[in-house]
Amino acid sequence: MRNEEGFVYPITLILTVLLCASVAYQLDSYLSEKRIITEQEHLLLLESLLQAAVSDLIELSKKNDIPETHIFSYEHGTVTLMVQNQMERVYVTLEAQLASGHKRFAKLYLDVGTHDLEEYWEVS
Repeated sequence: MRNEEGFVYPITLILTVLLCASVAYQLDSYLSEKRIITEQEHLLLLESLLQAAVSDLIELSKKNDIPETHIFSYEHGTVTLMVQNQMERVYVTLEAQLASGHKRFAKLYLDVGTHDLEEYWEVS
């Protein structure tokens, strides 16, 4: 039997610890990326709901049938309209909500005569 003085076991432990640390770092990085992508997906869905609701609101304004409150239901969620008339300009508050509970608000001014958006801004 040779005298190896026990250098294999500590090297094995060091390599195992380095491997575990590398795997833990990669796992944490993956989970962070996954959370970011999920949030981006929710924001894109909310923005698409708001765009669809604005388009539907313009169609309602062309028919001269803008109710004070209205709910548009879509595949991924709903958009609630709250309308305040101000002569030829209509002030509208939109609240988009996904089925998961995420919300986003938007406000706009709509010219009833020309059916054009005059101002539009989103509020988180």
